[in-house]
Amino acid sequence: MNLSKANAIGSPLGDQRNSDKIKGRHGNTRESSNEYEFSRRGTEVALFGFNSLLIYIKGAPSTTYTITYDANGATSGKVPTDGKQYRANELVTVKGNTGNLARNGWNFRGWADTQAATTAGYPAGNTFKITKSLTLYAVWEGRSYTISFDKNDTGAGGIQASLSANFGTPVTLPAATTFTPRLGWDSWDGLKLLGERR
Repeated sequence: MNLSKANAIGSPLGDQRNSDKIKGRHGNTRESSNEYEFSRRGTEVALFGFNSLLIYIKGAPSTTYTITYDANGATSGKVPTDGKQYRANELVTVKGNTGNLARNGWNFRGWADTQAATTAGYPAGNTFKITKSLTLYAVWEGRSYTISFDKNDTGAGGIQASLSANFGTPVTLPAATTFTPRLGWDSWDGLKLLGERR
């Protein structure tokens, strides 16, 4: 609201346009002046003064911003909700995984302002000054696994080194094996690869 264009007698005590309540002084002289208070009500501001003085000042509503949380592929749980209307540069505290979001094969790492983010730019509990409405997406990190290899033949010898992998990340299998006699790979069996004699 632009107080300088308000159609009212009196003056505010400083620039308080972003305050919930705005105090000022009404009167032509210091001796006869009375303090008043603006109380925001939607697009109207009520001016309360001495005795029964009540003046309504029309003004533009303050711009507010919202925070929305997105599960971003979660298979269970609920996103946190933030129903607050924030003013520009107001501090926002990032919510945690309060609704126990979960995703098969993945660990929750925090929030980001882009859906494809791999790092959490908005960790739970952090604060930031809001300048626009935001959607914060859950950031997921694939769980770590070990891939081991099985000869699948009691007559074969040698060993094949295991591989470390993260869920959701492609894995390149070794082109050749160290098993004897030489084996190729046939199919997956969970996280274990089965060898097939050639």
